[in-house]
Amino acid sequence: MRNYRERKEFIKSLPFFMHPDANRTMIGLDIGCKKRLLFPYALGVDITPLCRDGDPMILDGAEVYGPTGRNSKEKRIAEAMHPVNAICCDAQSLPMFADGALDYILASHSLEHISSDPGAVLTEWGRVLRPGGLLLVAVPTGETGPRFGASMLDGEFKTLEDVPRVRARDIHRCALTEETLTAYLWIAGFDIPFHVDADETEIEMATYRRAHDA
Repeated sequence: MRNYRERKEFIKSLPFFMHPDANRTMIGLDIGCKKRLLFPYALGVDITPLCRDGDPMILDGAEVYGPTGRNSKEKRIAEAMHPVNAICCDAQSLPMFADGALDYILASHSLEHISSDPGAVLTEWGRVLRPGGLLLVAVPTGETGPRFGASMLDGEFKTLEDVPRVRARDIHRCALTEETLTAYLWIAGFDIPFHVDADETEIEMATYRRAHDA
């Protein structure tokens, strides 16, 4: 299982993100980012407004992705200072984006919290990605139900669907395996993943939206 820093380094190593000038012009999302971005130019998406207008800005990734040259440290800091949670919404639906509007989506341990129907969520994410757009998704292996607050289903709520969306990060609403996640991605219009890293605790996949589905 990758930790946050390892996943950031892996993303930086992907050819898709190895062109600094293009990175500044691409539009992408980090879904379920909380207060940290996996990629500093991404738009943070979270159901909880952890970083709203007027909140302190967060420095993230400046030393990795910024420009080089004279006064480069100051330039990197200036470019990396921005509100993390740019969009507060339930990421199972992204009506604010047109078809094919995005270049990439990063979703680290968020898909399992969003819906009991991961196929529908992945189809929506595929809708907003351009043909050839990148999706990187990491989920726990085959785990569902209360994750951090088991007492929520001991009287407070009767079923997972009763738990308010704003508390979604405390609940795993679906269970995924390497085989089922691959199938969901294919049905949603993505290529077979070009990167798969799976063990008994975590599945990580990177794939592209199929061009012929545009």
